[in-house]
Amino acid sequence: MPAATLSASFEKTSVTVGEPLEGRAPSMRWVVIGLLVALAWLQYRLWVGEGSLAEVHNLKEEIARQGAELEQLRVRNRALMAEVQNLKAGQEALEERARAELGMVKEGETFYQLIGPAAAPAPAR
Repeated sequence: MPAATLSASFEKTSVTVGEPLEGRAPSMRWVVIGLLVALAWLQYRLWVGEGSLAEVHNLKEEIARQGAELEQLRVRNRALMAEVQNLKAGQEALEERARAELGMVKEGETFYQLIGPAAAPAPAR
């Protein structure tokens, strides 16, 4: 008898392609649509939105540029600090700077200025 009950419980059903299953297909359709919308939103954020790959790349380039500029400024600051130390420590640096920038001459020295040959005037036409 148990075999008779089992065979009686199976029913023959046929489903055609494209035909929605009872109650399940419309809800599955909304799930798929929701997943596609979520995928599109995530792709937008990845490529275009805030924190996108392009923005991260631009920020990395900006960091590298600012790092190079910072290193140049550090070198310049070290040179200026060395010059300040020279000016504070000795008279030689002060004297050299006065001679170069102000054209100063010590007592008893003679200043000679050499001027190159004058350029010949262009012939008039």
